[in-house]
Amino acid sequence: VEITDCTVQRSGGGIEIFHNSNATFRGTIRSMNNTIDGIFIFGTSVGEFLGATIEANNNGRAGLTGGGGSLIILAGRRGAASSMVTTNANLQHGIFLFGATIQTFGSTGTITATNNANGLFIIGHAEVVSTPALGNAGATWRIENNTTGVNLDLLSGAFIIGGLTVRNNTTGLLANG
Repeated sequence: VEITDCTVQRSGGGIEIFHNSNATFRGTIRSMNNTIDGIFIFGTSVGEFLGATIEANNNGRAGLTGGGGSLIILAGRRGAASSMVTTNANLQHGIFLFGATIQTFGSTGTITATNNANGLFIIGHAEVVSTPALGNAGATWRIENNTTGVNLDLLSGAFIIGGLTVRNNTTGLLANG
């Protein structure tokens, strides 16, 4: 499915991609004020942000959730505009990964998590891999003003080269297990 220039608000779950599905996000996507997640990608599904501006704010659980072997790609393909992901004022997590991966290889986009309980919460065979491509700057991560900035829990990891700012959180980085 291709999702372009959409707003989803005041629903149970905002945008949900399940069970080995592929979704490409383009343009401006707003998913806000939902009772569960803004965007939920699960079950070996792939969500590719290709020149997208994602706003996943004020949701009941998380702005962006990946789980169950899913892959979220902030794409930096030749000729594609950079993507921006903003997760602000979600009750639990800005970005929540359980058994999922976010990759930003080759992207010069920006990922911002502000004013959430956890800015970036990673658990259970989940990981963030954010590296620059040859000759390019990498993605920029801004994790600010959360209760916990980056929370690495059981069997999780993050590999971020360049462009990471974690500041003004009650706890900046919490690694447990």
